[in-house]
Amino acid sequence: AYAAGGFTGRAAGQNHDARVSPGYAPYEHFGLEVPVEQDGDVAARIRIRLAEMTESIRLIRDMLANLPDTVIAMAPPSGSGSGLGVAESFRGPVWHWLRIEAGAISDVFAADASTLQWPLVEFAAATGILADFPLINKSINASYSGVDL
Repeated sequence: AYAAGGFTGRAAGQNHDARVSPGYAPYEHFGLEVPVEQDGDVAARIRIRLAEMTESIRLIRDMLANLPDTVIAMAPPSGSGSGLGVAESFRGPVWHWLRIEAGAISDVFAADASTLQWPLVEFAAATGILADFPLINKSINASYSGVDL
């Protein structure tokens, strides 16, 4: 089984989006619509990308129209501790782990969704002809440098 996330997974019927589950601010206030296709091919990935662009424009307009009139700020932490966070990128969830010691970042680790998507490129290209590879590769658009994080 492959762990397709982001638009690649949603183009193949995976209805996963970190903005919805586990969820994080401010998306719960704006009725995020996550497009999902079933075909899993290049055309489905293109349709997902187009639908996500339309949804992004709607979200930006709604968020700008609802900005609070106050300063949005948070004081940096002064203590020590660690935490794990996730943010949805167009490739899927990007996980971040952070350690703070005496108010300063001492360690950080990020895991890009591309780590799980490179096997998808191989799988998708296995049944096609060589001339199809560039289109398949770029339609999945896994990050070369994201694996090195």
